[in-house]
Amino acid sequence: MKYIIKTTVITLGLVLAGCGKSADSETAIAAAAVPTGAKGQVTLTSEQLDLAGIEIGTPQLRRISGFVSCTGKVELPPQNLVSVHSPVKGFVRTVRFLPGNYIRKGDLLVTLAHQDLVRLQREYLETFYRMGALEKDYQRKQDLATADAMAQRNVEQAKADYQVAKAHLEGLRKELQMIGLSTKKLESDGTIQEQISLVSPINGYVNEVNANLGKLVNAEDLLYEILDATHVHAELRVYATDIALLKEGQRVEISVPGSDQRYPAEVHLISRMVDPDTKTVIVHGHFEPEPKQLLAGTFIEARIFTDEAQVLSVPAGAIVQEGKEQFVFVKVGSGFAKTAVQTGRSDGAFVEISGPEISRETQMALQGAYYLNGSLDADE
Repeated sequence: MKYIIKTTVITLGLVLAGCGKSADSETAIAAAAVPTGAKGQVTLTSEQLDLAGIEIGTPQLRRISGFVSCTGKVELPPQNLVSVHSPVKGFVRTVRFLPGNYIRKGDLLVTLAHQDLVRLQREYLETFYRMGALEKDYQRKQDLATADAMAQRNVEQAKADYQVAKAHLEGLRKELQMIGLSTKKLESDGTIQEQISLVSPINGYVNEVNANLGKLVNAEDLLYEILDATHVHAELRVYATDIALLKEGQRVEISVPGSDQRYPAEVHLISRMVDPDTKTVIVHGHFEPEPKQLLAGTFIEARIFTDEAQVLSVPAGAIVQEGKEQFVFVKVGSGFAKTAVQTGRSDGAFVEISGPEISRETQMALQGAYYLNGSLDADE
């Protein structure tokens, strides 16, 4: 009986020793599978993985660009914004359009009337008629002087009178032409107009009206502002520290706050001067294609894409940021190991990653990294 008990005890001890050795080996194998850059492990059940929305996959090669974020406005080229000013002082007799109306080149905008218009035309006609007599008087005195029948000083005076009147007439002609009155018609029939008509110089939309019936406007007052919205561009303000990353031809993605719509554009021009107040540089972008729904003056946000390359990348949800370090959760056995990586280019949706433990075959959590990180912190 004693023999049997002793044998049983020895056998049981050998079995327990064998179990302990097997457990140590499994622990060693699991430890060897953990990436060298790992900071800790977390294990979740399949139900927990589904509940947290954790997706497992591998990094993929994608073309990703870095980008510069900026803001700006939709603007019109200078030649597509026309201001119509009053050329003279006058009373508004006719005003036709309202802001938002579409008008065509040559459409009547406003008529102005004033006694100064009448006075200016009368002065022109008086000078014009007197010019004939002054010219003849100068020619007659010149002929008499040639025949020694007239003093030279009389000839010089006649010449001066004629040239002064000629200069005065030419000045009045230019002034009337700038107002929009035809001097040829005035010379041909002597009809004086009491009012002038201002017409639209372009096709476009009325943006501003500063006239009403009976209003007395002064010379140089703004009466109408007209927009030709057939072409708009993006005027972006980029911080001077980012300008070195930009060049003409780069791709731009533009959006309006509160909208999911994206408008493609391209860098067309880059200003060579930094605004001393905002420390920004104006970047001119051309839309491709031209958006019909964006109005001039609309506030916009933009991304200007810089260096594009095909790189190994993961969704942004796979990255955990802690201070200046970035981590991913690599699949190890039935759990995940928190592994340090380096990040590079990002387009907002995907992020370039690299590291000694990372390859195209590396299984990792592509979504839900912050949930895993929270579970790891809770375990610790």
